[in-house]
Amino acid sequence: MRWYIFGRLQGVKRATVLGLRLLREYKDLRSAIRAHLSEKRTQDVPCSPRIVAAVTAARKKEQKLFELYVDEKVDAEFFAEGQKSLRAQVSTLQPQLEEIERFQASQEEAVGKFEGLEGMLDDLDFDAIW
Repeated sequence: MRWYIFGRLQGVKRATVLGLRLLREYKDLRSAIRAHLSEKRTQDVPCSPRIVAAVTAARKKEQKLFELYVDEKVDAEFFAEGQKSLRAQVSTLQPQLEEIERFQASQEEAVGKFEGLEGMLDDLDFDAIW
């Protein structure tokens, strides 16, 4: 059993070294991976433009409502009701907005990690390591 596991580990090691060598030697492969990561980074989470637009519109309406209140064109009760309604809209969309931000941050992190890997690949001597 021990030799079986050792043989499997040797196969995994060889596959790892081969994969890393391919990444180091084939610049086109690296370019393709970089392009794919960049494409995913710029992709929006489904409905994200709609959500961002709705939050932005609600915040603009709240600002306009505040300006009307300051200029005494609406009374305090109307202002309070309008502000409550607009803030409820924003708070309803807030979890979705946070999910969009988390998705975009994870895409940025993936790109950064790949760029770090690229820098290391050029410096590694696989024969000496493995």
